[in-house]
Amino acid sequence: MPQTKYGVSLNIMLLTKKNIAIFASGGGSNAKAIITASQNNDVAYQVALIITNNPAAGVLQIAKDNNISTLMIDKQTFYHTNNYTQLLQQHSIDLVVLAGFLWK
Repeated sequence: MPQTKYGVSLNIMLLTKKNIAIFASGGGSNAKAIITASQNNDVAYQVALIITNNPAAGVLQIAKDNNISTLMIDKQTFYHTNNYTQLLQQHSIDLVVLAGFLWK
């Protein structure tokens, strides 16, 4: 691990904010709370992407209001391909949060 001049070990991964993707399909109250909390400089994440399967989901407006990219997904592609994994990688997503997204 890298060392500072004081001999303290640093983990670079902890010094950078993690990009999260929120999966949501409804009004977005949980996503909104996560986004609001992410605006605090003390948290270790930022919301980089909102993913939904519902074109009428309120979470899309929340994403728009907060300048967050969105992705519309469909069930067949989700279950039968790896296309969305590649899109998550393109957005440099570190973590996925399920916020009212109920596909099993």
